[in-house]
Amino acid sequence: MSVLNFKVENHIAHLEMNRPEVMNALNFELNQALADAWREVEEDDDIWVAILSAHPDSRAFSAGMDLKERAEMNAQGIDWRKVRVTGNSNPENVWKPVIAAIHGYCLAGGWMMAQRSDFRICADDAILGIREVKRGLMPHWVADLPRIIGLGNALEVVLMGEYITPERAKEMGFINSIVPKDEVLDEAYRWANILTENAPLSVRCLKEILYRTHVLPHDEAMIMAKHLLHRVETSEDIKEGPRAFAEKRQPEWKGR
Repeated sequence: MSVLNFKVENHIAHLEMNRPEVMNALNFELNQALADAWREVEEDDDIWVAILSAHPDSRAFSAGMDLKERAEMNAQGIDWRKVRVTGNSNPENVWKPVIAAIHGYCLAGGWMMAQRSDFRICADDAILGIREVKRGLMPHWVADLPRIIGLGNALEVVLMGEYITPERAKEMGFINSIVPKDEVLDEAYRWANILTENAPLSVRCLKEILYRTHVLPHDEAMIMAKHLLHRVETSEDIKEGPRAFAEKRQPEWKGR
């Protein structure tokens, strides 16, 4: 049985974590499968949007690091920090839109994957949190959290280490939409389908601009934005949009 189900249809890649028996704990096998899948998402021009979810039978989106595997490695004298995954097991360097469809527990590394997605659709039964402080662990990736939810909210989530409800996470600006559990994937696909109606090169470029320039001074941000936009301004798609509007039809995007 594969630890990650992966399919592509209508320009949408769907990555479904499939370790329900351990609440999709992130062991090295799953991390490597995710890294391989994210590489394909970024490199395949036929993929315009990605959805990350958990198998519907799982009690969790992901409960985070597989601490059992880590304990077993420690017992064997293996330094788990030196066992490397080839690539990134999260969508950190994917410039196509990524939607996290969350149900059940979304903790620690599960929160990290949701955090590094662009949109977060959440079931009303979800339980979220960054609880590493309860175990004396040090998640470096929380450094980016204030950018999304503000410093005060990030301090609450990280230092308190308590469970967060979907409603509180939405108040913080972390969650985009809350729906019943059996509607989470449908809602994620609804968002994905809207995104695929838009020009794929424009979507990719604008996402990159927003991420790369949000901490820059105005003048530097404008210079970088113009540089990144140049490759779209010389594309076929930038001509197709106005042409389709003039001809009163839907655009036929080529992604080039």
